[in-house]
Amino acid sequence: MIVTSIDLMNHLRCRRFSALHQRERELEYMNDAIVAEAFSLSDEILVDGEDSQSSFQGQSLRATFKALYQQEIDGVVFEHQTYESKFLDKYYLHTVMDFAVREKQRLTFYKVYPSTANHYLLLKYTSDKHKSPMFIKGEDGIYYPIANQPTFVEKTNYPEKRKRITSRHYDTGRIVYDLTFGERILSDVFPKQKRRYLVALVNGDFVLKKEGLLTKDFFTLFDMTELVVTLQEKILADLYRMNNHIELSDDSNCPLVKRECLKNEPFECEYTSICFAHIPKKNALYDYFYSHLGFKEGPKKSDITHDTYDLINEGMVDMLDIPIGWLQREKNLMQRYCVENNYTYYNKKKMKDYLSQLKYPLYFLDFESCPSVLPRLVGESPYTQSVFLYSLHRQDTPTSPLVHTTFLVKDELDHRMELFTKLIEDLGEKGSIIVYNETFERTRMMEASLLFPSLREGLEKAVSRLFDLLKLLKTDVKYFQELGYTEEECETYNFYHPDQAGSYSIKTILKILGLDRYEKLKVQNGTMAATAFLKMISSDSITRDQIAESLEEYCSTDTYAMVYVLQEMKRQIG
Repeated sequence: MIVTSIDLMNHLRCRRFSALHQRERELEYMNDAIVAEAFSLSDEILVDGEDSQSSFQGQSLRATFKALYQQEIDGVVFEHQTYESKFLDKYYLHTVMDFAVREKQRLTFYKVYPSTANHYLLLKYTSDKHKSPMFIKGEDGIYYPIANQPTFVEKTNYPEKRKRITSRHYDTGRIVYDLTFGERILSDVFPKQKRRYLVALVNGDFVLKKEGLLTKDFFTLFDMTELVVTLQEKILADLYRMNNHIELSDDSNCPLVKRECLKNEPFECEYTSICFAHIPKKNALYDYFYSHLGFKEGPKKSDITHDTYDLINEGMVDMLDIPIGWLQREKNLMQRYCVENNYTYYNKKKMKDYLSQLKYPLYFLDFESCPSVLPRLVGESPYTQSVFLYSLHRQDTPTSPLVHTTFLVKDELDHRMELFTKLIEDLGEKGSIIVYNETFERTRMMEASLLFPSLREGLEKAVSRLFDLLKLLKTDVKYFQELGYTEEECETYNFYHPDQAGSYSIKTILKILGLDRYEKLKVQNGTMAATAFLKMISSDSITRDQIAESLEEYCSTDTYAMVYVLQEMKRQIG
């Protein structure tokens, strides 16, 4: 049985995972081709919601690192090589190192990850109220972890912070865990040589100054050797625990554990659909707002707080299962009332006051963007949300027909100036610009205003006209404070439907209002849109036109959804 670091972390989640995994393998009877494909994907590390290290992205990063650090990795180099050792004579442990450099005194292994360096550089511990970084830059320009807990201090959170970079339960810790697993293998492959482990992470502050010109400071290097060596006993214990789970082969129900199941998180267990099958698809206990904070039995600080996962394991799976006296938040009481009475809540007075800001003509705007780990265009940084498409519906008067315009970048060239120039022209000089969650559109326009000074005035004026439709449904605390509402009224949400299940996504709202246009689309979300864009700009003209049509259809559906939601809200509140 082949085991990678990801396999090990999965088998450690609970004893049920191993049994379900084995059952699935037996049912599907994976052939050699499928096994090979599964192994090629198993080396992915998910960090903080960023893109996984897909084959294409991994190759691009490795190629970039090799080109920039050719001098450092010059000599005897093993590139993207798989290493293997045996455990208990029945497991074949596999790891992949991007580069291995044979030096006089040691072997240095490099591994490139798509995570940004700030995940580590911004990590600090406190000692007697003084903050210090967990990583210190050496004279060689490489960052090293603080090895020892500070002494002679009364209070420090150093152990907790170190755990964040060594435990598999954290995004930052999974990188070190992967390397530690690799050391377990490489100590067998190269038993007589010293080994060093360097991690190359992306410098999130890097800015592309000339198209295609990446410099060495695009990467930040970390020496993780000390961490990797000290964690070897942990890896060995985990391997034995994995073996116990596999031999036990027990697929009966077991308690759900937040840090193992990771429901709705990037490193989610692949069997949550089975283990969470008894929990309602709609209006489950964790659909309460702020359910991750748990539920208190009363308003006092001393009152007992119950963790949501503990309650689920005790059988409280539905919103209505929890005692109403444990709902200390006004928003949760609102949800409970709506679900219990099948009631749709509108705060008509607040909504009317908020809608009074609208000025015709109305413009309904939505951007689509593509974040790439390798900056494509001048002025961009890693994972910059590079806008490639906008959709705009305009309505001149309450009874006017809708007019739709769009702009789509269809090739790999830089069309940002053209796109934002056209946007300013399409938005005119007056009227409200309606968006859904204004942070995204506001940020993209302000970024463009810094890149293109000649457009700054037009873009800043456009930003000043933004109207956030999401705040109509939720709330705008600052705006309602200025109108004289009480603190409680400002915090209370303006709209809630019993089928919402705690979600305010535009797709959810549209569906509960009786219109669902997304299910039949070829592109159904922002991630699919970004992927389609990258495919489009590298395709032939026929394929390019087909993808372009799908992208424009998806984006225009987003803006029409805003039109429909606004019309329905106006109709409901009179």
